[in-house]
Amino acid sequence: MTPSRALFTLTVGITLLLCSCEGPAGPSGPMGPAGLNGNANVLPTSWTINPWSAGSSTYYADLTDNNLNANILTYGATEVFMSIDGGNSFEALPFTVGAYSMNYITSLNLVDVVWSDNNGFVPPNYPDPNTYYSANCEIKIVDIASSVMKQHPGTNWKNWSQVNAIIQAQKPANQ
Repeated sequence: MTPSRALFTLTVGITLLLCSCEGPAGPSGPMGPAGLNGNANVLPTSWTINPWSAGSSTYYADLTDNNLNANILTYGATEVFMSIDGGNSFEALPFTVGAYSMNYITSLNLVDVVWSDNNGFVPPNYPDPNTYYSANCEIKIVDIASSVMKQHPGTNWKNWSQVNAIIQAQKPANQ
């Protein structure tokens, strides 16, 4: 073996030996500071819409959502759910029922929930959602930080039961 090859072999051996050593884990670091709004990363708000506003082609409700910030708009998600049975069950928007569609549009601090007729009729030539369902529509808006989406990769964010389980799990025990 030549001296340069022996030196190379020795260098590789020492490098492998030093890099593959494992020792005991060090102590845990200090707790980080509380996040914005006390670590709440799934932020729900609730609305009962009565009456709906009639626009030129749809019924709508403009809902102020102070949790819907630029970070959520850019990196996170906003999901909207509707209940017509007093909050016992919630359906994710968008959805279609018969000739009608329920959808939503988001912008900074605002969620616009829209009910439209798929046949082209305009208000008041078709019923608003409260009239159609014979009940007041309850809306839940859920703003989800991107960090929560990464922590729960298997979550169906359109499934109210799964989303609500995460909301309940993040609440302090006294709430």
